[in-house]
Amino acid sequence: MRYAKAWTDPEIRTVLFIAPNAVGKTFATVTLMAWTIWPETAPEWCSGILKGKFSSFPKHIRLCSTAQEVSESGSLQLAIKKLWPKGRFTSEKQRKPFPSLFKTDNGWTMEIMTYDQDKKEFEGGDRGVIVFNEPPPENIYTACIARTRMGGLMAFPGTPLYDSAWIKDRLVDKGMNDKATAVIGGELEEACKDHSPNGHLRHAEIDRLKSSYDMDEYDARVKGKFMHLSGVIYRTFGPDFVAKRAIPQDPYGLAFQVIDPAGFNKPYAIIWGQIVSNPKDAIRIIAEWPDGSRGPDQYFEHMTSRKKKSTASSTAASVTIVISHPGFLCVSASTNTDTTSTTVITFRKSSPSCKPGSWPSRTTSRSTR
Repeated sequence: MRYAKAWTDPEIRTVLFIAPNAVGKTFATVTLMAWTIWPETAPEWCSGILKGKFSSFPKHIRLCSTAQEVSESGSLQLAIKKLWPKGRFTSEKQRKPFPSLFKTDNGWTMEIMTYDQDKKEFEGGDRGVIVFNEPPPENIYTACIARTRMGGLMAFPGTPLYDSAWIKDRLVDKGMNDKATAVIGGELEEACKDHSPNGHLRHAEIDRLKSSYDMDEYDARVKGKFMHLSGVIYRTFGPDFVAKRAIPQDPYGLAFQVIDPAGFNKPYAIIWGQIVSNPKDAIRIIAEWPDGSRGPDQYFEHMTSRKKKSTASSTAASVTIVISHPGFLCVSASTNTDTTSTTVITFRKSSPSCKPGSWPSRTTSRSTR
């Protein structure tokens, strides 16, 4: 019902129905397309709204999905045969292995396209409705944006698996503050007959599905959560994994600090460590930040105090590396044995074609003796 209300809302131009498998996304989408084409078949509460919302849009639907989903035995084709009114539309394959062009008795046209088609094929004329059944590649979405310039609705019913990172960053996060975008979530439990009035699966079947899913895909397939970072970070690594004891420092090890500014309005990422002698030339990480102890207003205070602690027991030199924007790297090194002499070394990468071995460098020495 939430999906249907968003689809029919006159103010909504983008609908994201992010939900797991088996909750009825395909059936709901095919039903909503039928209501859009034949508003007289829609429930009374939305029939008039649909007539008003889509009356000024081009009467042309573009349905995009994977080749498997749009095949003759795929879920989309089966749902169309079952849910669209018999005798009120025709279909043609148009030299494709599946029905790809549909024409209705009241002037609507629907084309079916697959994600393996060339991006240029998604350019072209105006569309009143564009449906991405399962997350599309971003370049295909970008090619389709201008197709709704005369007014239209874009719908994204799908399970957020590996290729959906851009949807979260570009559409979901943005949609939280956009009145023309509706973001709807769902969980597998909503499909349960025993606990939901609109359910269609027994609870035992849902439990069986849950137990069969790979843990890397569990959150997406059961809870409808984005999982594009799944597997990138070790699942067992967390605050409890970090050693609570003090990490010993090598008095002769080269201390270093690496700073990644991470871009505008994002937290710095900083690590402190040493190149130690035992084992030879090994790297020992002493501390990292953010560590949850300080806020963003204390960046430089923390950087200064942590660096002092990291180098206090070392008689060797210390190095600070600042990772700047692409194509620029700054490294500064200073001795820590006494305060009478300082050496600063700066490396600059002058162009993308400049190789590390040919980076121009400048060395300045200053003695205060």
